[in-house]
Amino acid sequence: MKMDVSCSKDVICFIIILICTCLISIPLFHGAIIPDQGDLYCAFIKLNAMYQSWVYGSWTGRWVPDIFYGYGYPIFNYYPPLFFYLGAVLGFLLGNIVLAFNMAIFLCLFFSGVAMYLFAREFWGRCGALLSAVLYLFAPFHIVQLYVLGWCAQLLALIFFPLVLWGVYRLHHSPSWARGIFLAVSVAGLSLSHNCQTMLFLPVVFVYMVYLEFTGPCPNRPVSFASKVGAMFLGLGISAYFWVPAMLEKKDIYIEKCITGWFDFHAHYIKLSQLFFSPWGYDVSTPGQGFSFQIGWPHLICCLTFLLMAPWLWKEKKESVRMAVFSLLIAGCAVFMALKPSVLIWEHIPLLWYVQFPWRFLTIISFFFSFVGGGVLLIQHRKCRFILGGLLVIVSVLGTIQHCHPMQFAVVNGKDPAKFLYESTPLDNMELLPIGVQKMCPLRPGQKLGYWKGKIDIFNEKVTGGDHHYGVLAYEPTLAVFYSFYFPGWEVYVDGQKVDIITDNIYGLIMFPLAPGTHTVWVHFSSTPVRDMAGMVSDASVFILLVLMGLSVFGRYKKALSRGIKNS
Repeated sequence: MKMDVSCSKDVICFIIILICTCLISIPLFHGAIIPDQGDLYCAFIKLNAMYQSWVYGSWTGRWVPDIFYGYGYPIFNYYPPLFFYLGAVLGFLLGNIVLAFNMAIFLCLFFSGVAMYLFAREFWGRCGALLSAVLYLFAPFHIVQLYVLGWCAQLLALIFFPLVLWGVYRLHHSPSWARGIFLAVSVAGLSLSHNCQTMLFLPVVFVYMVYLEFTGPCPNRPVSFASKVGAMFLGLGISAYFWVPAMLEKKDIYIEKCITGWFDFHAHYIKLSQLFFSPWGYDVSTPGQGFSFQIGWPHLICCLTFLLMAPWLWKEKKESVRMAVFSLLIAGCAVFMALKPSVLIWEHIPLLWYVQFPWRFLTIISFFFSFVGGGVLLIQHRKCRFILGGLLVIVSVLGTIQHCHPMQFAVVNGKDPAKFLYESTPLDNMELLPIGVQKMCPLRPGQKLGYWKGKIDIFNEKVTGGDHHYGVLAYEPTLAVFYSFYFPGWEVYVDGQKVDIITDNIYGLIMFPLAPGTHTVWVHFSSTPVRDMAGMVSDASVFILLVLMGLSVFGRYKKALSRGIKNS
């Protein structure tokens, strides 16, 4: 009976989180339109790319063949795919790619609130956890990421911040196979959600693990720490198929475009005052200005109030107070990293350059301020807790709700993803363009296979995604051209024999020689040794995960069986 009451209270909190999510998401659902702000339209193109890749039978979507008038682009060899997996699944289920896109954003918002609730409940109880969840949903930078910057993948990563820390906390206090599996899956989810946020948040997770080892009770510290580290590595192993090629194959693209010019981190520090006073706006082109960098006044007031209450709470809520102080210290470090005095650290850690914007640390700042804000409801009087909690939830919503809309919308046709992609460009800085492309080819060929020199006729053609089969008659020695950018993984077979691809042309196209006569030509996109190795690591990690799941189920069954024997 007690368990039923507890579950019903959680359900009520989830319903409130759902209502808050609906308030934020109202502009998302207006028929065949999407918010056209920041990178949202770019994200919609990527969703079409993943959807069409699945239609072609490629679940990773490393190479998107239809985009750029059919010249292709290696989107998901480098860009984290999890948000677009979610969108593609919804696309197939709902039969509408536009609705799927908006629904994926809605789910990211909702589950970020749920995840925060689950983590904060361990320290503040249900009322405080609900307040933390609402503060998290309505954190100004959370809304900025959606309706100003259009960062869908980063929105998804916000789910895994609290989930990973929750997994670490639970595994620390009571190690089990099930909790290790949960942490591993959460880490895998984070690393498949967003590259920069994974890079920024994993050090925080490690510091939190060390913090737990030095505070509070633990049944077996060596086993606990080893299990947490093992789960972390298992999670990274599961996602290795993505992040290993993304790191090791960056030499094959114009990756320096990510860290030079407008994307140089030196131009994007913010001032401390902007965390408190920062006007709302939609101008994403002006470094350090144009949109809000506020932490949020409800968040600041709740955290300050909690700190004032801390001396009175210390005796009975030692662990909670300690965790709040730790969280604010981490938030303080994140604030420092967003300000110009941290420039020496940025300049001496080249990996940080790919973060591009020091103000990305606002995701961590907003997370911890939202988390600590819920602690203000640790007050003992139950009635006061409910009244104060209700007022703070309303204030949190009213403080940001007026900004929950984009500046403009775009009407899109989601009925033919292949055609949509053919007529689209990636709308990025072309940093993922294969390194051999020095100039964009001006041709818009109606057929993928043609000739650069000589002459051929194509009498048989079969195309399936990245596989292209042709029957070709060459009238003279010919330099054939396949109108796609060359990227490692492309292979050409003539009459069953692999031939060398000629790439020394300014357009970076796939070219190969053909002798006079009749030939069968097979052009297809395959793998590379790096991708094969990373795939094997992921396969092995998933196998280990399945074994651990089996052990967990067997352990539960064994316990249930022993209880049954004792009761009989």
